Amino acid sequence: MKLFLFLLLTITLFTGARLEDSWEPKDEYSVQMQNAARNGIAQCSKCTNIAIIGAGVAGLTAALELSLSGHNVTIYEASNRIGGRILTYRNLTHGYMTELGAMRLPLDVHILLRTYINRFKLKTREFINDNSNAIYLFNNIPRRISQTKGAEDFNFDVKESEKGMSADDLWNEAMAPLFREIDLHGLPAFNEKYKSFSIDTYLNSINMSRAAINYIGLVLNLETSLFTALTEVIQDRKVLGQKFYHIVDGNDRLTDSLLAACLNVPDNRCSIQYNTRVNSVTLRNSNKADMTYTNPNVTSENLTSILYDHVIVATTATAASIIDFNDRSAFVDSYRAMRQVHYDCASKIALFFKYQWWKRNPQVNIDGGHSTTDLPIRFVYYYNFNASSSINDGAAIIASYTWSQDSQLWQSVPDDIAFQIAVDNLDRLHPQEIIAYYAGGVTKHWCNDIYSHGAYCLFTPFQERDIKEILASSVNNIVHFIGEHTSSVHGWVEGGVLSALRVAMQIQEESFDVAVIGGGPIGLLTAIQLAKRNTTMKIVIIEQFTIGNAQSASHDNVRQFRQPHSEQYLSELAQISYNKWRELENDLGLPTNTLLNTTGGFLYFGDGQVSPNTVEGNLNKIDRNCIELKMNCEILNGTQLRDRFRFFTTPATVDRGIFHNNSGYINVTLLLSTLRTTIETQYKNILIRENESFLDLDQSIPDIPNNFVRLRTNRGSLQAKRVVFVPGPYAKNISATLGFDLNMTMWELPNLYFRLNSPTYQAPTWFFAGEDQQTLFNGYPIEASDRPGFMKISPEFIQFPDDPLIYPKDRRGSATNFDYFIKQTQEWIAHYATYVDPHNYWYDNTSTCLATFVPDNGFIIDHLPSNVNYHSKIVMYAAGWGMKFAPVWAEILTYLVSDTEATSPYAKYLPNFGFNIEGRVIDSQTTTMSPFIPTTTTATPKGWGTTSIVLTSVSVAIVVILVVVFIGYKLFKKYHAVKKPVGENTGLIRSP
Repeated sequence: MKLFLFLLLTITLFTGARLEDSWEPKDEYSVQMQNAARNGIAQCSKCTNIAIIGAGVAGLTAALELSLSGHNVTIYEASNRIGGRILTYRNLTHGYMTELGAMRLPLDVHILLRTYINRFKLKTREFINDNSNAIYLFNNIPRRISQTKGAEDFNFDVKESEKGMSADDLWNEAMAPLFREIDLHGLPAFNEKYKSFSIDTYLNSINMSRAAINYIGLVLNLETSLFTALTEVIQDRKVLGQKFYHIVDGNDRLTDSLLAACLNVPDNRCSIQYNTRVNSVTLRNSNKADMTYTNPNVTSENLTSILYDHVIVATTATAASIIDFNDRSAFVDSYRAMRQVHYDCASKIALFFKYQWWKRNPQVNIDGGHSTTDLPIRFVYYYNFNASSSINDGAAIIASYTWSQDSQLWQSVPDDIAFQIAVDNLDRLHPQEIIAYYAGGVTKHWCNDIYSHGAYCLFTPFQERDIKEILASSVNNIVHFIGEHTSSVHGWVEGGVLSALRVAMQIQEESFDVAVIGGGPIGLLTAIQLAKRNTTMKIVIIEQFTIGNAQSASHDNVRQFRQPHSEQYLSELAQISYNKWRELENDLGLPTNTLLNTTGGFLYFGDGQVSPNTVEGNLNKIDRNCIELKMNCEILNGTQLRDRFRFFTTPATVDRGIFHNNSGYINVTLLLSTLRTTIETQYKNILIRENESFLDLDQSIPDIPNNFVRLRTNRGSLQAKRVVFVPGPYAKNISATLGFDLNMTMWELPNLYFRLNSPTYQAPTWFFAGEDQQTLFNGYPIEASDRPGFMKISPEFIQFPDDPLIYPKDRRGSATNFDYFIKQTQEWIAHYATYVDPHNYWYDNTSTCLATFVPDNGFIIDHLPSNVNYHSKIVMYAAGWGMKFAPVWAEILTYLVSDTEATSPYAKYLPNFGFNIEGRVIDSQTTTMSPFIPTTTTATPKGWGTTSIVLTSVSVAIVVILVVVFIGYKLFKKYHAVKKPVGENTGLIRSP
């Protein structure tokens, strides 16, 4: 149901995609809105009692989403039916069916409505809006549309330059300068310039003849609406597509589905009362609203009063203006806007016929589409909404569809006379004795409807500027207004959906003490640590997927844990971490050795003579720390290795091993499930919100001490005093959103499993360091495997060391060259683990592991860089495989959030985790930078630093270098002489 249907369809065809791309989408059409329609809004922690007045599309959508999120919702509907201005008529006896309300759904562009239709698995069918065999009948001159050239065909006295132009052509030519202006200066500037223009004012300003205006007024149905706002036409351009659809079996299947889903929400959180008219809504000092309504079960003199946290008014503006809102002084602007907003009228006269003459009569031959005339019926739609009927059945058609003053004419005509006039008008369009097939009809006048009091909102000049925002404004964030009139999509079902989601997300915006972004083990542990320190602290965990998802670096069932490291500070922290894992098992009520299993210990072995720096450290450096820190490591030579670990068939070149008895592997699956259960059962102040992605921060909030940080997600927004980012492989994406560039790359690694031939020989958790960076492997004992009979043996390198990933979106997934990794691992097994069958293997080609690295190979646990907004309120953990340190990292994050890190037991370690370490953040002034490569093939580590920056900048300065070759040569020699030794102290990437 929409006045400018034909007009705007023409605009769509004229402007094409270029203009669409040039306009910024409205806030309503955000990623948040689309995801809310698809997945619902976020779960509430402070759930409220909400009243919704009106059971149309807007009210039902708001009720469903708010009740699903946890709120208690009651819908109050004044009539005995739901649907509002969706009204499907059915005559079950004769099979007549038509739409007396909304009938055309432009689902190609009305994406939210389409999402709900798909969500409920409703079938749709294309609505045939146009047919060249249809008729134009103006000034008593009938013509097929296909045979019409221009206005002169109907004796319109247009200018010579306007002859031969269709109504579409005339309109397109008139609108072209406006769209060019919008393209150049934007929609807001256009609205400001043309805020006072009506359609008629503009067409006269470009010297269109009155006859041409009259012609397009008839064809495009502008005749009685020329006084409305020009800006209204332009706004609708954004939401109108070229195709229309309807829902099979009736558009009211949508509202039926919304209500059914709402009533199916657990704990009776959604309910509805019919025949209940709301009388008043009064604001109370308790930040609640007292709503009174007439109870249908008692006399009208008796009112029922209930106190609500929120009241959502989901009626038309005209219907809402009848409600008594108090204190009235708080609603002055709302009342003014509701009084002033222009509502249009619409009328439909549907006629029933025993025979589908418009299809079967060859003289008519119109199947779908519409005819247009200057007779009172104005528009005729030859569309049969009964998808199950055959051509031999009877059917209903819309014999008259009128708007504005054309509609007002029919409102005063009794139905029986209206039917007769409509049949007579049809007979003039199609003089084929159609009266013989006439079988009755039905009418609907929306301005006479005692509940809607109008068809749809249609702004007049200045209303875009003066009342648009007021119509959508809430009062004290307690009383809210929704409906198509409060959206930018006037007159369409989509507008109701938009407005409902807008208010639902507004109500759902909650405040927290701490928001943890990332629901991996470290994020969950951080939330628990914070909650234990302060039981009144309100904490939310935002996870873009689900807890334990396969999109991160910790989704696999096990991870290695070892205490000895190449770096002394990490060895010390790993020792602390061992104790923290045991404490965690106790706190979670788990037996010792279930989360951290050290039964078989951990073996690091390889060629001690080559002793390469690997992603797991360096044999010689680990050996040194074992001794200096008295870690009770067993240092094994080649013979001892072969005698002690018969599982491995090591050659003579493998002459060094370090075994640690209190190291092993972590059961990640058990950890995640137990943490989640613990949070849900023991920590009521922690809320987990899954399938919700962080988008950005609202930078309009001043960064001053007492202000919250406002975060926008794909399903709404929230506020927090402190924010903890634990984004795993998405840390670089997050950094870009926050305003800096984290210098981080990734490896994508497969998880491979091979069958153990003989269970006689047991293996520890182990890591093997070969002679170069392409012979690094790790493995687990058979007990750690989630695949019976198979043990995990995986490579710890990438195929192309010079080509690491930068962003998770670059993840190859199933396109990974698994054959390469399988072959490399098979060759290693054939030489070093002959009790394993290299040809009997398993892998999941849908999931891979992402390992993240910064240039100095460390971990980042710090407040954001000081030049970033809100840096003192936000902390981040990034880079490295930190599973082994998870309890320790969580404690450090907790101290940072509490601003007590300086006095914490970890204070001396914090300088190792800062953003300010050289190379961790890419300087915004650097114009060209290649990704650092986290590998080397030499025993001595070669670092990454200013060398790569300079070398990658050569392309920028190549012309200068060619001109001053001699000077460039000298500088080049000097550069290498000075810079190279610095890099040798950098070290290599390390994973836990």
